[in-house]
Amino acid sequence: IAIIVSLAAVTGTLAYFTDQVQTEGVVASGNLSIYQHEYERVKENGVYTDKLQPYTQQQVIFPGSDVDKIVQIENAGKNIAYVRTFVAVPAYYAQDGSSTEWISLNKNESSTQWVWAENAIPNVKIDGKTYDVYYATNTVQLNPGDTTEPCLNGFHVSEQVDHDGSRYTIKLANGEVVTLGEERDLTILVTSEASQAIVFEDAFEALDVSFGGTPAIDRHPWQEVVIVSSDAEL
Repeated sequence: IAIIVSLAAVTGTLAYFTDQVQTEGVVASGNLSIYQHEYERVKENGVYTDKLQPYTQQQVIFPGSDVDKIVQIENAGKNIAYVRTFVAVPAYYAQDGSSTEWISLNKNESSTQWVWAENAIPNVKIDGKTYDVYYATNTVQLNPGDTTEPCLNGFHVSEQVDHDGSRYTIKLANGEVVTLGEERDLTILVTSEASQAIVFEDAFEALDVSFGGTPAIDRHPWQEVVIVSSDAEL
């Protein structure tokens, strides 16, 4: 959950962020079990190393910051699986439909396993709030006990975000200052889904068939989930 809070400074108002990630939200089709792991690099003497540690929840994040959030999926079940990860990022849309990005993702573009969708699912309402939903599909069959390469390395918070004393704002390209919302409105959601791999042609087919089609405005993990117990109900 990404939250902006304000800190009074001698020179004025200094906005900063705390961040926490939802890691419980994983959905699996079939007899599968997956874990979503999130890490950050370890600093020693102020310098990043190759060592990783669990992601620090509720850390202070300043506007203009690049933040580590290294996301990997582990197959904790007994069957081969395909996996897909979704990241819902708070979005601002004007009345004319134009949008302003204030959190940008640092995707692991060097991975040969993960394929990010070319476009986000735009203007998605989750619990009454507006998000853009990005997603990446892992194209390799994940064996039991294996963990994927990272799909996400972190994110960047825009330098244009500020705090006006009671609400959180961003300065648009035209100079207009608009309200993003209150603390509880500003959340980053991360979740993953998995499907059995053996009977499908590839990862895209497996996940699309198992979860009702290609991800879209009406097909993403934060919709209502309906469980059926028979072919007739399905």
